[in-house]
Amino acid sequence: MKKTAPLGALALLTASLAAIYGLNSDDPQQELEQALAPPTPQQKSASNLKDEQTKLNEGSTQLTQQSKTITPQPANAEKQQTVLQAASDEENVAGDLPRATHARAWNKLPEVPAQFEELLKDGTERHFVEYSNFKVQDLRVGDQLDIPVPQLDQNFVTEVVSVVPLEHGGKDITSRFDTGNGENYRVTLTSGQGALYATIDTPYETYFVQGHGGEAWVISSREMSSLRSWDHSDELLPEPVKAPKPPVN
Repeated sequence: MKKTAPLGALALLTASLAAIYGLNSDDPQQELEQALAPPTPQQKSASNLKDEQTKLNEGSTQLTQQSKTITPQPANAEKQQTVLQAASDEENVAGDLPRATHARAWNKLPEVPAQFEELLKDGTERHFVEYSNFKVQDLRVGDQLDIPVPQLDQNFVTEVVSVVPLEHGGKDITSRFDTGNGENYRVTLTSGQGALYATIDTPYETYFVQGHGGEAWVISSREMSSLRSWDHSDELLPEPVKAPKPPVN
């Protein structure tokens, strides 16, 4: 004789399965059978289609996120661009700024240079200076130029007002200074082929400078007859014409 489960136990099992599968209709036995039944080919096809659609949506979302990603510019390229821009700005600003060069024409020598020892025989009062570090070619209008005069033990701070190139590659430089009494005094320098000539007008008298190879001597206008030519050391130069002082403003 076949034994059957008690009706109460069957009802309890049906209720538990209904709770598990979410069966809410009035006929839980029918829904339970449908839930336990294997899926039909149509249901399998629909399920697979749903899974594929979900994967496509996820792939599309990931692609969209990647397309919105902006690759940053390399740090080195940004730094290089910044440096180039800063250099360009500095160059433009530097071109607008005035030059403020301050140079010293020469310094007094404690001894007589060997190349000028023979000049001591003529009895002319000379003071010797050294100008090897003086770069006449670098002077520009507006530069300040110190002009020491050993005879006066005084230094005149002048301002370059004119620069004229010469055919042989030298330059004529004109500078001036004001002693504060309203009178301007002029200094002219001429650079030649290894030589330097200068005329210094002061409130006291005029002085002349003649140099060669980085060394020179300074004399007063009273000794102008001792000026010589470097090409013909035994000949005297023509007496220079003293430039008149500029009118008083």
